Amino acid sequence: MKKIHNRGVTFVELAIAVVVFGILIGPIVSKLVVAMNTSNKSKTAQNKYEYAENLMENIKNEDDEFFDPNKSGLTAAVQNATKAGTIQGVAGNGQINGKTFDGYVMTGQAKVGRKNEDFYYAIHVNNIEYAKKEGNESTYENPNNQILPAIANFDAKDFAIINGTIGNYDLTVTNAFMSKKLDILRVGDKARWEQYTKQQADIVAFPNDSATRVVEISVEEGSKIKDGETKKTYTVTCKLRYKDKSTYTLKDGVYAGKSLSSYLSPIEYVPYKQTFYDTLPAIYLMYNPCLYNSNYMDNDYILLNTSKVSSDQNVELYVVETAEQFSEDAIKGIVEAYRVQYKEEHAGTEPSQSQLNQVEQSYRNAYLINNDAIKERANVNVNIMCDNPDADNVKVYHNFDENAGGTKTPISSVNKYTVVPAGDTNMVSGYNFVKQINMKNMSEAAQIENPLYSVDIYISDKPYNISDYSDFLADLSVDSTTGRMTKYKNSLPIISGSKGGN
Repeated sequence: MKKIHNRGVTFVELAIAVVVFGILIGPIVSKLVVAMNTSNKSKTAQNKYEYAENLMENIKNEDDEFFDPNKSGLTAAVQNATKAGTIQGVAGNGQINGKTFDGYVMTGQAKVGRKNEDFYYAIHVNNIEYAKKEGNESTYENPNNQILPAIANFDAKDFAIINGTIGNYDLTVTNAFMSKKLDILRVGDKARWEQYTKQQADIVAFPNDSATRVVEISVEEGSKIKDGETKKTYTVTCKLRYKDKSTYTLKDGVYAGKSLSSYLSPIEYVPYKQTFYDTLPAIYLMYNPCLYNSNYMDNDYILLNTSKVSSDQNVELYVVETAEQFSEDAIKGIVEAYRVQYKEEHAGTEPSQSQLNQVEQSYRNAYLINNDAIKERANVNVNIMCDNPDADNVKVYHNFDENAGGTKTPISSVNKYTVVPAGDTNMVSGYNFVKQINMKNMSEAAQIENPLYSVDIYISDKPYNISDYSDFLADLSVDSTTGRMTKYKNSLPIISGSKGGN
């Protein structure tokens, strides 16, 4: 039998194998290293951008005091985002094309990402581009030179905005009371109930019935723990209360001779309730007159309850009538929708003007608002009342047209009565008319200035050594057309945006 000898692998063969393996694996390892470096760079770039976005969002959510150049450091929200940061630049108050601009720069450092990489940021806040445009264009109106009424600045997180949808409850309440009244009528006046149920299309069950509506706005001061701190709170609540004022007298059985309204309990809704921290906000009521049983009520009530807020707090209520314009817009929108649909159904042919007029009139007849059969809005008396009407800390602003030497016709009268009409006293018990000196037209509202700034955020791996704002500007590249900062020390802003504005 032949003996087989296994000599193994010689050193030469092993060396050759290692060399061949090295030749083959080299490109693969090289590509893996490149890929890993690329991945790390991508993650770093992504971390930088996400961090810059976080900074920008915090800045946008800051109040106007954030842009006070005299502040010694960043506000708490931005400090949480930046970990550590101070305003190291000096506020600017420069001139460009003869126009004044403001600006300053904030620098700081933060550790970001899983590896806790050191990032350095420079946040540049300025309004140079608006000043530059104003200097170059004779017709350009710098937004930072405009002062607008406070009502122009709406933000639900800063103001208590009770929107116009509260008017939707009027129809809901009308139907609810109608259902209750029919249930009572069925046992209290059976003949009338049968007449109505059999001939609904021809008669109105209670054509002259009216109601009292109260829009009650209350402010309650308190405190809550938020982010580990005890903070003052202000809760603003809006309640709607309705009381049917039917004059119908029942006729059957134990109900005979009794008023139908005596069996109807008031209906209440709470369409708005919100808590604000630190500062009592201005309160905006987007107002529509009470529309009940297809008619505007002669009297409508807006009550302001300040009994649970300290007397040193200024309470500002803005009553903004909106429905009339909204209803006109709604009609125009419906007519336009009809025109578009007509064209689609008739191969692009436009409807005639008479057809459009007919559609418009049919919708005006169908819609409660602007229906000629409804009482004129000018007949509505808006009674604005307060639990402490003599308090100097209460101010009410409104946009109702008022008589001015007979040149204006009021849409709605404000505080026309000094005595509450009979039948409404229970609904407004504890309230009295706000004194005239505290009732002001919207044009008298406090004027505010809300500056508009450009915000550019730079991120670097090295610290920004900025000791003076003018030095920072000297190192910037500026777009000659817009005045916008485009580059700082060979680096572009990682993110740009704006803050403020009316």
